Amino acid sequence: MPSSPLSIPDRCPSILVVDDEPLVREALEAYLLGDAYQVVLAASGAEAIQALNERPIDLILLDIGLPDIHGYELHRRISKDLDIPMIFLSARCEAVDRISGLELGGDDYIAKPFEPREVLARIRNVLRRASGTMGKAEPSTWIRQGGFEHAPERREIRYDGQRLDLTSIEYGLLKGLLRRPGLVLSREQLMVLAWEDPYRPSDRTVDTHIKNLRAKILQVSGGRDLIGTSRNVGYFLRDEGCGDTGTMP
Repeated sequence: MPSSPLSIPDRCPSILVVDDEPLVREALEAYLLGDAYQVVLAASGAEAIQALNERPIDLILLDIGLPDIHGYELHRRISKDLDIPMIFLSARCEAVDRISGLELGGDDYIAKPFEPREVLARIRNVLRRASGTMGKAEPSTWIRQGGFEHAPERREIRYDGQRLDLTSIEYGLLKGLLRRPGLVLSREQLMVLAWEDPYRPSDRTVDTHIKNLRAKILQVSGGRDLIGTSRNVGYFLRDEGCGDTGTMP
């Protein structure tokens, strides 16, 4: 598969719509074209993979109930090779379904039937989180904090000179922790920092994303666990110069 296209400037974002219902595909195509997006349609997981191999894609609207593969499994396969934000589409609208989708790494979850304006708003939010600096120049300075370096304009964080490959949610969580080093942030506070839409995930969802974020930092920190846990409260960042105000699990 090609590399992620999120850094490609000078073009309208390209959205891949993966849904086996023709009416849904046609409706989404009309909404997206009307909002100046490029649109690629796929009716199955196989067609989605083919589309990703043929052209750059900035975001995927992914139906969970595909005829040839479950949407969650397709998400897993794509995420192994590409860092492309994905929004799940599903007729299942229970809280447990939303939580499952977000815990599996989805950037958002939209229940059918949906309002066109809601879909467009959520797409804009996810693209802004994932690629808010598309086409912007490299900043001349980085905000340094201990071993971390943060370039807010690029929505990029490094540790010890190594770029952290973060999802939009993980970036929001780490950005929030970096703003208050050594201080414990509750799960509710972290939700507000990392999720921009009205939907609030559960504590378990926050814990899952923190677990994934912690694992990524461990890979570049020489095994140092820089995210501390305050039992029954929340999380805090420990790094050079940061107080250790919490307790590890």
